[in-house]
Amino acid sequence: MQKILFVVIIIFLVSCQSSKESSNQESSGNSEEAVKDRVEQAQITPELAYLLPLNGKYPYESELFETDPLKSRLKKLLGDEEYLNFMERMGVQVPIEVNGNQVFMEGLKAHSGGSDEAAILVDVEKNLIWALTFSNGKNLQVYKDDRDVEMPKRFFDKVVGY
Repeated sequence: MQKILFVVIIIFLVSCQSSKESSNQESSGNSEEAVKDRVEQAQITPELAYLLPLNGKYPYESELFETDPLKSRLKKLLGDEEYLNFMERMGVQVPIEVNGNQVFMEGLKAHSGGSDEAAILVDVEKNLIWALTFSNGKNLQVYKDDRDVEMPKRFFDKVVGY
């Protein structure tokens, strides 16, 4: 919300400066209309929207877990130690699934026979991340951003599968 307010203020200031430099004959109604047009044209892109066109690609191809903002968001969510466990369990990755605004990635630890896995679901529109680690064939840990929201169905299905 603060980002949107910041963008609106910047656009307003720029349009005010443009109004002063251009003809003084513009009415205040036209100036307000120009601000509205600029606000509508401003592209407010969600932080993780760059994930949406990656359907069918592997996370390692785009170094998704090695670059921000996903890396820093995951580290904040999991903590440094669990981030390393998560990354170890993403050693053998499955192609990315994109369904609407949700991006799902999963993997498993190499040579573990499926007893050590990890998965992440990113809801781009809600700017929400869910992650899980499955260790030693029995220990399931689920992580989510600090918001009270319903678990997405694709992620729920993965959790119930254990």
